[in-house]
Amino acid sequence: GVSFRWGNEYRGRAGALRADLTTDSFVLSGDVRVVREQEGSLPFELTARRVLFERSSGTLHAEGEAKLRQGQNVLHAGRLAAQIGPETQQLEFVRARFGVYGRVVEAAEQADVFRYQASEATLLLVNGLPTSLELEGSEKEPARLTTRSADGVRVLFAPYLVAKLEDSQIRTLDALRGARLEDRPSEEGAPTRRASARRVEVSFEHGQVRSASLQKDVVLLEDQRTLSADTASLDVATGRADFLGDPAIATTERGELRAPKIAYNRQSGLLQASGVAAVIIAGDL
Repeated sequence: GVSFRWGNEYRGRAGALRADLTTDSFVLSGDVRVVREQEGSLPFELTARRVLFERSSGTLHAEGEAKLRQGQNVLHAGRLAAQIGPETQQLEFVRARFGVYGRVVEAAEQADVFRYQASEATLLLVNGLPTSLELEGSEKEPARLTTRSADGVRVLFAPYLVAKLEDSQIRTLDALRGARLEDRPSEEGAPTRRASARRVEVSFEHGQVRSASLQKDVVLLEDQRTLSADTASLDVATGRADFLGDPAIATTERGELRAPKIAYNRQSGLLQASGVAAVIIAGDL
């Protein structure tokens, strides 16, 4: 076994070490563990089966059950690359691939801000805190991001997701290439509300979804209602949603409503529209 120290902050252990002093690079293998513990900085820990460390550039390459912990935030991946800032000596960039999953935790409450899964992920950090997270998947296996909601959890699926963060809180979330947003009582529970579109933009306030904008091929399924449109905007606080299309279409077990604009109030269940062409199946809308 090997024990090592880098400067006054980083230390660790490994099964073996190979050093190339001409390039100032080191290969650690076996059960590798690298830690950083310094007063005033978030604790850092990296474990993997193999780690390549380039000291001059501050770059780490890890593979084999790689696990990265910064404070309470955790990232797992088959392979990852990390950049340590030369001046701050803190983590600034992470690129992860193969079976990526992790979580971001609100430091004050020690509660999950969100959890995520993806084929690939890119994480940017400032002063040890995440500021941007990009998740990549595919149409068959989209990236997944789960946040808390008042009634359970809200799960967003998309081949490509970009989250902007501030103080470990999501401020905006952009889902591209076909997205699906689901409200669930729990992470594995059945959806109670489902919305899909080619693109979904979500705004957050105090860790909760404030509003959402859906673009192209919009479909909302809720309470035996189906609403489809070209674009839609949702206000979570008021429960109001506006659907625009040529036409927008609302379908229930009682009939079908077509109009250029349909307003839906989730709390009352009412639909309002102008310029309407309605096809009644049974009874009245």
